Amino acid sequence: MNRVVYRCNPPSYGWVGMYEGTGDGPLAAAYDAADGQSECIFTVSPRSLPIFDAPFSLSATYSHVNGFDFAKPPYNTLNVTDFGQTGSTTATKVDWMGRDKSSGAFWNDHDGHDWSMARGTDIKAVADGTVVMARDWNSGYVGSDSPNQKEVAILHTVRGTAGSSYVEQFITYYAHLQSYSVVVGDIVTKGQQIGDSGNTGSSSGPHLHFGVIRVTNTADQLSETVTWGSPPVHSDSADQAIEPYGWGAPSGFDPWSWRGYPDGALSVALWNSGQAPSTGTW
Repeated sequence: MNRVVYRCNPPSYGWVGMYEGTGDGPLAAAYDAADGQSECIFTVSPRSLPIFDAPFSLSATYSHVNGFDFAKPPYNTLNVTDFGQTGSTTATKVDWMGRDKSSGAFWNDHDGHDWSMARGTDIKAVADGTVVMARDWNSGYVGSDSPNQKEVAILHTVRGTAGSSYVEQFITYYAHLQSYSVVVGDIVTKGQQIGDSGNTGSSSGPHLHFGVIRVTNTADQLSETVTWGSPPVHSDSADQAIEPYGWGAPSGFDPWSWRGYPDGALSVALWNSGQAPSTGTW
C-alpha cells in the first residue's frame, strides 16, 4: 500500500491532491489528475515499512505517557470528525488514529513517544544504523537528575530492490538517558544496547523519549539534513518528525503530510510485527 501527495502551481503549491492504493496505482492516478497544472511535486511513501524492533524489552515494566501530536503548526488544530472519530472540531492534540487527545494533555506539538520506566532500563537500537549524535545537551531544566540531557540519534537506511534508486532514511532519537555507550560514527545493529533510561534534561521523571525523523521524501525535499544545535537550540528536525505507528485513522488522510507544507512528511508504520510498544489507554 502506497500513499501519494501531489502539489502544483508555485510559489504556493496550493493545488493539492492525495491518493492511496496498491503498487504504482496511486502515483499514476495523481499524475493523471495533475495534468495541465504547472511544476508539480509528487511525494510517494509506503504506508508500512516494518524495520523497527522495540527500543526496550517489552517484558520490562513501562507505561505510555505521551505520544505524537498531528495537530501541529502552522494549522495547530484539527477536526477529528474528518478522521471518523468523535470529539472536538478544534482538537489541539490528535493521535495516529485521528483521536482527540486534547483533554488533560500536556506538551502539545509533541514529536515523539514517552514511556515511563525505571532508571537503568536497557535502551536498544531499533534497527541497524550509524550513530549520528551522542551527547550531553544542557537543557537548563533543574527538575531532573541533571540538566545535561543524555541523548543518542541513529541513522537508518533502507534501499529498494537491486537496480532500484529508491532509498528511505530515518533517524531515531532516544532522550533523557541515564548513560549511553556509543559515539558518533559507531555502526550499531538492531537490538544492540546503546544506553540506559534515565531522568536527565527536560524531564520530570524517569522515562524514554523516542522520536523518528524522516530524512528522505519529505513534503518538499528528496533528502534533508539534520543539524544538532547548541543550547538553547536543539535541532532543526521538528518539521521532519513523523509517527512510527503510521497514520491509521478510520478515514481521512495523514494531515501532517500536506497541511503544513513546506513542513511535514508522510508518517510510516515502522514497527515489526509484535514489536510496537504499547500506548496503553493514551
